[in-house]
Amino acid sequence: MFNLIISIKQIPNGKWKENCYIISNINRDALIIDPGSSENIIQGIDNVAEVTVYGEKNMITGNIVCANIRLISDEDNKLFISRLKKSCRRLLQSFQVPVKVKIVAKEQYSERYKKIRIKHD
Repeated sequence: MFNLIISIKQIPNGKWKENCYIISNINRDALIIDPGSSENIIQGIDNVAEVTVYGEKNMITGNIVCANIRLISDEDNKLFISRLKKSCRRLLQSFQVPVKVKIVAKEQYSERYKKIRIKHD
């Protein structure tokens, strides 16, 4: 089962902070994945302009981690995805590595510069 939890809280300087978590039940153990931390790691990889990490239902494992990535410049998709997965395996825990990666051309922020989150039911 896949759940997306969004919590909003006020931080000391008077601003509001939004946290978004993907909760995935893999092998009946709840693993909590913070998309923001995975996005920050992927954002640090060369040629990545924007990234959005989200969860998607899967018949075998229950849920998988997916990523939509917009590149700065054109690059061979297969080479980029293999380079991305190698970097993620080195820097992230195994359950945080994106299984499905899509290269997209569309910007992932709204006109108010808020991250567009993908909700899957």
